[in-house]
Amino acid sequence: MAQDGNPQEENGSKEHTSGATMKERPQNPLKTASLVSRMLFMWPYPLLKLGMTRPPLEELDLPAICDVDTSSANRLYFERIWEEEQRLHPNNPSLHRVILKDFFKSIWFVQPLYMMAAAAKVAQAVSLGLLIQSFEDGTDGIIWASVIVCAGLIILFEHHHVFFITWRKGYVLLQASIYNRLFSFLFVLGRSNLSVFSFIIECKYELP
Repeated sequence: MAQDGNPQEENGSKEHTSGATMKERPQNPLKTASLVSRMLFMWPYPLLKLGMTRPPLEELDLPAICDVDTSSANRLYFERIWEEEQRLHPNNPSLHRVILKDFFKSIWFVQPLYMMAAAAKVAQAVSLGLLIQSFEDGTDGIIWASVIVCAGLIILFEHHHVFFITWRKGYVLLQASIYNRLFSFLFVLGRSNLSVFSFIIECKYELP
């Protein structure tokens, strides 16, 4: 009877261990973040607070990435735009042209943000000069001080949001470059080695 009980205990412990390892990550807070939370970058604060109260963070404490940032979603996306490039330029398809076109098309709004920040810096410089002149003339310079503060807020928000947007897009391009390198290895080694690397292309592990 004792011999029969040991395998069951072992199986139970294995199931408990596998259940612990299969624990899902929490949902990405960016999915449900409000406009104010996105503007002020408040959505990652729960993770930061957890790291301050219970260091160190464990792997399962990190939230899952958004669906649009997964390797599988971006692989399908780049396959689609590459097929479109082959259809438009069947004689001379270019991967560089595809990536460049997608980069400017997907984050075109970054350029107006840059222009807004440049205008805010010019407004700060001009307002600072007028503020100093108001001290000499004895006039009220509250308007120019307000312009300096508002322009500083514009520059602050623009800098962090542009950095986040371009970094996120660079992550997608990193995935595309890794896939491109893997496929280039396949062509060099020949089709006979396709089964060796097929699991890398179709695996569920997300690239860092």
